Amino acid sequence: MVGEIRRHLPEHARLLEGRAGHALACDLGRALLSAHAMRPDSRELLHRLGKAEFEAGRAPERLHRAFRACGRVGMRHLAAFARQLDISSDVVGAFGEAVFTAVDSLSQVSSAGYADARATAPDHKQRCRRQLLQHLLDGTPLHCSLAELARAADWELPAEVTAIALGSADEIGEVVRRVGDQALVGDDDPEPFLLVPGDARLPAGPARVAVGPRLPLGSAATSLEWARRTLDLVRRGVLPDAPVTRWEDHLCTHFLVHNSFLISALGERRLAPLAGLEPKQRAKMTETLLAWLRCRGGGAPEVAARLGLHPQTVRYRMRQLESLFGDQLDDPCARLELEIVLRAGELTALSEQDTDPPVRT
Repeated sequence: MVGEIRRHLPEHARLLEGRAGHALACDLGRALLSAHAMRPDSRELLHRLGKAEFEAGRAPERLHRAFRACGRVGMRHLAAFARQLDISSDVVGAFGEAVFTAVDSLSQVSSAGYADARATAPDHKQRCRRQLLQHLLDGTPLHCSLAELARAADWELPAEVTAIALGSADEIGEVVRRVGDQALVGDDDPEPFLLVPGDARLPAGPARVAVGPRLPLGSAATSLEWARRTLDLVRRGVLPDAPVTRWEDHLCTHFLVHNSFLISALGERRLAPLAGLEPKQRAKMTETLLAWLRCRGGGAPEVAARLGLHPQTVRYRMRQLESLFGDQLDDPCARLELEIVLRAGELTALSEQDTDPPVRT
């Protein structure tokens, strides 16, 4: 039976070797034969097993499974021995009950060691939460099941999670008060963040945050990536400064900014007619073309009003554009691709401006 415990807990085998393991085996034998309580040495050994499991960040259920396996081994040997000697079922039943009583005793003493170790480590829950958060983000190996670690962290495993990116570690306490104590906190990261169960119902407050998409638990890292990208766009002035910026409210902007390879390829194709112009003239043409596209092909007065120009100036530019692009300006697909390329260029130029960070009020 002691050998079975060693097999299930190989990292603790050293504790069960030599005199300690022999003493525990003797105590188990005494308990099975006469229901004697274990001696102090054996109790201390089991107490140390429980403490070691806690210190390794594992839940006590793993010890209990090892002890149950130990009991099953004891019962198999008992059944084989009973068949050889034709022992009555009453005797086998009584002895089987003694086996399970002994197993319960092993579990109780080791659990007491686990509980004592946890009681002297007040930051245990936070350590478990950090370990849980790290695993959810990068798949860090665990020494126990995810459910066991979540129980130790006092965190109910949700089906979906949402990441929240913060601008500063100083804002964590204020944001946690807004979302509740079920948030997993990434406060030791250069870019602080929270991971909350389900949707982030976040009321506005003084701290500026960006909320990523609500995704399945296994995609927590993806939610965090998009929350951080959203916050980065706020910092760069691409998105307006607001107390809460949600990823889902700016999908088109994300598409235009974060698909640079495709946008570049599309731009080379659709803006080729402008390639031969001087930079200043090219800028005027692209500005006018984008305004015209946004007006859905409106007349010169409407485009001029948008640009703050005289209608005659716009008419002159549009004649140049019609000469350069020809039938493309009549093709709905071409107009859509032109607007995508020009809008992406506008956002890129905005993000590359040297601007001071927004002033918070």
